[in-house]
Amino acid sequence: MRLVQGTPTTAEKWKGDRLPLLRHARVPPRYQIAFEPPAPWPEALPERWGRQEGDPWALLFNGPPGTGKTMLGVEMLARAMWGQPERDARFRPIQRGLFLRCRELANLGLDRERREEYELAFSARVLLLDDLGRGYSSGAAVVVGDVLSSRYDQMLPTIVTINPGEDLGDEAIASRFRDAARIQLTGDDRRGG
Repeated sequence: MRLVQGTPTTAEKWKGDRLPLLRHARVPPRYQIAFEPPAPWPEALPERWGRQEGDPWALLFNGPPGTGKTMLGVEMLARAMWGQPERDARFRPIQRGLFLRCRELANLGLDRERREEYELAFSARVLLLDDLGRGYSSGAAVVVGDVLSSRYDQMLPTIVTINPGEDLGDEAIASRFRDAARIQLTGDDRRGG
């Protein structure tokens, strides 16, 4: 695994220190495992992202199911969260990173009792939104669009995975992704089976 500059000097320390980051970001256990990127490592994937002025506001991973979009997204989420403060200037906890499936975000936005969880999608320092474009209602599309528009306006680092042929949303949302770094993945389904 290639390490980001400024990360621990040993791969073992990075693997051990990343687990609390990923748990805090609500990354499912399947994606918390030690990660070996698919070979070859996509050339368009930056070593560092989401922490420096001039970085694109979003990374968009596009590829067929099983090509590693979510795993690469989780890797970039962990890298962007690395070294971020856990509390703000008033010592309130900060949500450094957050993993949400697109459908889960839509459900949170439509459920008034889970409003606090929904608000995290707007404010997390880095958001990984998995499976954008998976058929959901027009009300849910509005919820997802509101989060993406807000994060775009604030230039908050956002990672999105999408399958080929899926829709990025209405024209306004799709146009925001013109400023995103796009990483196209190809190949066979690596999940086996």
